[in-house]
Amino acid sequence: MTTSMSLPPSGAPLGWVCSRDFAAHVRHMSSASGIPWRVLAILAGVPSRTVVRLMGLGRPMRRIRAVDAERLLMLTPLAISAAEHQLVDPTSTLRRVHILLENRHTLTEVSTYLDVSAQDLAQLLTARDPRCTAMMRVRARAACEAHHLLWADQPDEVIAEDRVLVPECAA
Repeated sequence: MTTSMSLPPSGAPLGWVCSRDFAAHVRHMSSASGIPWRVLAILAGVPSRTVVRLMGLGRPMRRIRAVDAERLLMLTPLAISAAEHQLVDPTSTLRRVHILLENRHTLTEVSTYLDVSAQDLAQLLTARDPRCTAMMRVRARAACEAHHLLWADQPDEVIAEDRVLVPECAA
């Protein structure tokens, strides 16, 4: 893997790497875990459009930004498992679930999107002190994105959520 790195004034790495290995990594992680590519993209903090192109669903991509490549490499079975167990604030997940339901998605469909039982989803919606994992949050965000409900995201929430994704889950 070759990299052309240069450091901008901020000190953050800026460069590109060959995308082939990262496309294979995402395909492997998706097939091994059963988690859709869009969920993996959000979990890694990589734009879905980048992963779409890596997966061969859009215009082919020969290079990927080094920062996105690094984030994708952080997708490991351990990081995915951590996201499935790490409890997070359920506020944005609840809002996204309500938006999906208001947009004619059934409780069964939404529970499938979140990979939880309909009973667990009903409990999330009705509990006085709801519990939500980072993976449920990511899956709800991916479902809204997939159904073009991007307006369901509040800019300050998206930034805050990105802080609790893969890097902290891998720790």
